[in-house]
Amino acid sequence: MENTETKKSGFDFNSLDNQTKFILGASILGLISCFLPLLSGKELGDKFGPSLFSGGGYGYFIFIGFLGTLIFNLMGDKLNNHKQLTKIFVVGLGSLWGFLLVILMLASWVQGASPIPIPGSMFDYMGIGFYLTTISIIVLVFSVFDINEKQTN
Repeated sequence: MENTETKKSGFDFNSLDNQTKFILGASILGLISCFLPLLSGKELGDKFGPSLFSGGGYGYFIFIGFLGTLIFNLMGDKLNNHKQLTKIFVVGLGSLWGFLLVILMLASWVQGASPIPIPGSMFDYMGIGFYLTTISIIVLVFSVFDINEKQTN
């Protein structure tokens, strides 16, 4: 009898575990959010606010972090330590995003420190890119550091 099974070549999304699916989804959402407006508001004068790439080098680091997380999880078992590399990239993303949030809060709270005078809360002027980046980083952190992960001694 002939062997009727054909070996599939390529990427099989259904064979992935849920943790990897969440990491891939959050990484793709994060990559998309890097191009969306980070700030919005009539005070900015633009119809669309600046994206993460408009502010300098930090946006590129965040983009590379999302891209690295995506690539490491797509390669999967081809890399021996892809889970450790993913954790390093996610910790770096979370730390950098937290640092940028603190700077943004200080700039909006301190009078005269912001190049654009912001009356009120900084969240009144945040665009869709800010919220999607925040959500994707939170999902990445909770997916990578799974609370149900068994500790080995």
